[in-house]
Amino acid sequence: MKMTLEKFIKLHKIKTLLKILIILIVLLLFFFTLNLDFQDYIDGFGRLKGLVVGMMRIDTEDKKIVLFKMFETIVTAFASSFIGVMLAVLCSPFLATNISNKYLARFLTLFFSIFRTVPALVMAAILVSLIGIGSFTGFISLLIITFFSATKLLKEYLEEINQAKIQSFRTFGFSKFTFLRSCIYPFSKPYIVSLFFLTLESSIRGASVLGMVGAGGIGEELWKDLSFLRYDKVSFIILILLIFIFLTDSLSWFFRKKDSLIKITTYQGYKRSKIISKIITCLILILLFYSLNILYEDTNKISIPVFFERLLTFLKKLTYLDFSYTPKVLLALWQSFLVAFFATLFAAPTAIVISYFASSVTSNKKIAFLVKIFINFVRTFPPVIVAILFFSGFGPGLISGFFALYLYTTGVITKVYVDVLESVEVDYGLYGKSLGLKNFYTYLKLWLPSTYTNFVSIFLYRFESNMKNSSVLGMVGAGGIGQLLMNHIAFRNWEKVWILLIFLIITIILIENLSAYIRNKVNNWI
Repeated sequence: MKMTLEKFIKLHKIKTLLKILIILIVLLLFFFTLNLDFQDYIDGFGRLKGLVVGMMRIDTEDKKIVLFKMFETIVTAFASSFIGVMLAVLCSPFLATNISNKYLARFLTLFFSIFRTVPALVMAAILVSLIGIGSFTGFISLLIITFFSATKLLKEYLEEINQAKIQSFRTFGFSKFTFLRSCIYPFSKPYIVSLFFLTLESSIRGASVLGMVGAGGIGEELWKDLSFLRYDKVSFIILILLIFIFLTDSLSWFFRKKDSLIKITTYQGYKRSKIISKIITCLILILLFYSLNILYEDTNKISIPVFFERLLTFLKKLTYLDFSYTPKVLLALWQSFLVAFFATLFAAPTAIVISYFASSVTSNKKIAFLVKIFINFVRTFPPVIVAILFFSGFGPGLISGFFALYLYTTGVITKVYVDVLESVEVDYGLYGKSLGLKNFYTYLKLWLPSTYTNFVSIFLYRFESNMKNSSVLGMVGAGGIGQLLMNHIAFRNWEKVWILLIFLIITIILIENLSAYIRNKVNNWI
C-alpha cells in the first residue's frame, strides 16, 4: 500500500497520541502506587529541607569511633572481595559452557544464581540470627554474595574467549590444571584485577550498611545517629564514607590503567616488576590474615553446637512452608517490583539529559568535569542510606524507596552511559557542526541513536539490580517485601522467611532471564 504524505502525517499523529496516552497511564499508576497527594510532597520536601540544614553542621566529636568503624568496614570489604574473587577464579571455568561440560555448567549456573539473588543485607540479617552480631558475620555474608556475583561475571567473560584459542591449547593434550593455568587465566588476568576493584567498591558500599542489622562496620554508628536524629554526626559519617569510596575508585582506576600508564621496555624493568608483584602479593596475604583475625575477634561468637542447632532449625522450616501467606507475599513483591520499575523508568530520561552535560564529547570539558564530580557524589551513597534520609521527610512507605533508588539509579546510569559515549570512535559532534546543528540536537539525533543498544542494556541491568535493592529498602521502613523479611527474621519465623525468599529468588531470576532475552533481541534487531 502506497504511503502518501497525508497518511504519513495521520500515522505520526496517532503515534504521538499513543505515546502521550502511555505516559499518562504510567504517571497515573505511579501516583496510585505511592498513594500520595500533592500536599504530601510539599510537606515531605519541607521536612527534608530541615534535615539538609541540620546536616550542614558537621559534628566530629565521635571521630575516633567513626574512623575505627570505617576501618572495620574497609577490612570487611577487602577480605570478602579478595577471597570471593579468588574463589570465583577457581570455580568460574566449571560454569563456562565453552570450557566445562555443558550439562554440568548449566546445572551449576542455576544453582549459583539461587544464592546470587539474595541481597547482602538479607543474607547478613539471617546470619546474625544464626551466628551472632559482629563484623565476622558481615564478612561471611559479603563473601557469599561476592563469590556468586563474581563467578557469574567471570563465567560470562570466559564464554567470550575465542573458541579457536581454547581448541589450540587443547590439541597439546594438557591436563585440566595446566590448561587453566596456561591458557584461561593469562587471558583473564586484566579482567580479574578489574573485577576485584569493582567488587571492592561494591563491597564497601554494602559493608557500610550491614551494621544496621548488627553485622558490624560504620553502619552501626550511622543507624544509631539516625535513630537519635543526630544529623550533624550523620553528615560526618557520610563525609568519611565518601572520601574512602573516592580513594577506592581512584585506586581502581590506577590499576585498570597501569599497563598504559607504566611502560616496561627493558629486561631489568621486567625483573623489577616481577619482584614488586611478589612483594605486593606477600603484603596482601599478610593484610588478609590480619583482617580476618580482626573480624573474628570482633564477633560475639557462639558455640559450634548452638550454631548447628540454629542452622538445623532454619533448614527444617523449609519443609513447613506457610503457603497461606502467599497473597501477602505477592502483594509485597508487587510493591517492590513497582518501586524498582518506576525508579529505573524515571531515572533513564534524567540520565540521558545529565549525560549530555557530563560527557566531554558532547559538552564543554570544564562543565563535564564538574558534572562528573556531582554524579560520582550521588552514586556513592548506598540506596539504603538515601532511603533512611527520605524516610525522615516522607515517613515510612514506598515513596522513600522510590526517591532513594531514583537518585542512585540516575547516578549509576549516567556514569556508565558517559563512559559509553566517550568510547565511541566516530566524532558525531563534527558531523553535527558540518550540518549546522546545535549541540543538544546533535546529541539527540546522532549520539543517542548510535549508542541506543548500549543504553537499553544499561537500563535493563539497572532494573535487575534495582529489583534486588528495592527488596532491601523495605528493611528500613520503605515498604515492599523487605519489610516482611525484616519482621520475620527478627522473630525467627523461618517458615515465613523461606516462603518470602523463594518468591523473591524466583522473581529476580525471571527478571534476569527476561532482561537477557530482551538485550539479545535488541542487539540482533539493530
